[in-house]
Formats: sequence, C-alpha cells, structure tokens
Amino acid sequence: MHTTILLLGCIFGFGTALFTYFSMGFGLLVAISIWAASGPVTILLLAALYLLRGDTEFQDEQLQPEIA
Repeated sequence: MHTTILLLGCIFGFGTALFTYFSMGFGLLVAISIWAASGPVTILLLAALYLLRGDTEFQDEQLQPEIA
C-alpha cells in the first residue's frame, strides 16, 4: 500500500506539472517546481486518508466484542 501511495503521488504531481506547462504556458522550471510541490502534498493526503481509514477499521474491531 505504501508503494501505491508513492506512485499515485508521483503520477498526480507529474500530471499537475504537465497540465500547468501545456495549458498555462508557464516555463519548464515552474512546471518542475509545481511537480515537486504537489507530489509530496498528494502523498501526504493519501497517507492521511490511509491512516484515517485504518483507525476506523481498528475502532470497529474494538467495538465488535462489546456488541457481541
């Protein structure tokens, strides 16, 4: 799962950089800097979602014995 998060972060970052480079006419350095900024942000967001999802599953497992 961790490699998937890293790959998605790189893909989203690269897609964002390509979009800004071709559609807005910015220079290559601006596109590379946007890629460098959006990649880690995407990785952090996906990791946070993954951790939050893991927490809810953990809480569900904790509540199961009390209900039963």
